[in-house]
Amino acid sequence: MRTTYPQSLIDKRGVRIKGISFMNYSLSTEASKDNIEIYLPRNWREIRPRNKRHYLSRRKRSEMVFINKTEQNIKITIQFNYKLSLHFRASRELYQQEIQYMDKHFGQLMKFLKKNHMFQESVFIVMGDHGEGLGEHRRCVGHIHYLNKLYLQVPLFMAGKGIKEKGVIKKNLVSNLNIAPTLLDIIDKEKPDFMQGTSLFETHQSNHLLLETYSPEAYSDGFSIIKYPYQFIYYPQTEEQKFEFIDLEKDQLGINNLYHQKINQKIKAELLNSVIKVSKAITKIKGKPDEISPEQLEILKSLGYL
Repeated sequence: MRTTYPQSLIDKRGVRIKGISFMNYSLSTEASKDNIEIYLPRNWREIRPRNKRHYLSRRKRSEMVFINKTEQNIKITIQFNYKLSLHFRASRELYQQEIQYMDKHFGQLMKFLKKNHMFQESVFIVMGDHGEGLGEHRRCVGHIHYLNKLYLQVPLFMAGKGIKEKGVIKKNLVSNLNIAPTLLDIIDKEKPDFMQGTSLFETHQSNHLLLETYSPEAYSDGFSIIKYPYQFIYYPQTEEQKFEFIDLEKDQLGINNLYHQKINQKIKAELLNSVIKVSKAITKIKGKPDEISPEQLEILKSLGYL
């Protein structure tokens, strides 16, 4: 197989590849499928995220075996869809290029609004949907597998018409659920009863936040509760480092696990009990959104997450 690497990386110090994930393959031939027998490599591990085949292998060489059941020559064309796992340096440089790309186009939007006399009447809320790990924790590049601050903290900027406080930096605990109520508050409209979250302009803000991630996209199911400034993380399907207790004010990346230290025992026990209750309630209805029981609903409500 041959692939093309980003030229900017080749021009510097080359690209180091950590591994290859074979996402899928397609096969085309004029022969009948009954005349061909296919054996996939034994070292391929198959999972099916969202009903798509996904083969994982860390071996440098893998062999697919095709057996021709006829006495005639058969032409077969195979096309692979695969993903390269790059070394951390390459991933960081590519991520920096993504930021520069976004920044460039955001600047073009500002110029357009000013040129068309719309800038002064505009309100801007800029927010990311997730953080990004670049090898700092558990050598993970991405964001879906773990629930540490590193993978969760995102920028949130508000500016423009209707923003009551100018040049103010706050450290409140917020969620994407706050964005819609905030926009309605800016235009002086009431929030519908079905809408979750509160306006960021309200004086009282919750210091609780529930976070989850799920397999098979993630390595395992994960649940977390933040009662600021503390965070408790629970991975029920793992044996090693199943529990994490983190002080978010003192830990910039949120990766220093204090669970086995005899500190803040009361809040640690409270969060441990809450996250286990929540995880059990959610796990029972995973993939079955219409089958939540009144008891499970009451557990989630009593803990302040519905």
